[in-house]
Amino acid sequence: KAGASVEWKKGHEMLKPSDKYKMRQEGPTAELVIQNLDVKDAGDYTCVCGEQKTTATLAVKEMPALFKVELKSEEALEGGTATLHCELTKLTASVEWKKEHKTLKPSAKYKMR
Repeated sequence: KAGASVEWKKGHEMLKPSDKYKMRQEGPTAELVIQNLDVKDAGDYTCVCGEQKTTATLAVKEMPALFKVELKSEEALEGGTATLHCELTKLTASVEWKKEHKTLKPSAKYKMR
């Protein structure tokens, strides 16, 4: 029914408009827009209008971390310091550094961030 107000829920939590959630209603159409999706956004979403409600499940597929900037070969002098860096497409990706086939751990010799 046009003009009927709706509420949105994720699970049992009431959603409010924010940078993450945008709610629109045009005539009889209600819309929830979820921005900057993360795997934590997966779950059941419900649109409630009075005593009526409808629920749908949102599945969010995790994207693999890719190299935005790859490592570059370096030359350094013995006794000096060399810095290798790369940049990933995901802030939350975990990185493992290796030399040949050996995993490196942070130490006095190897600094990682």
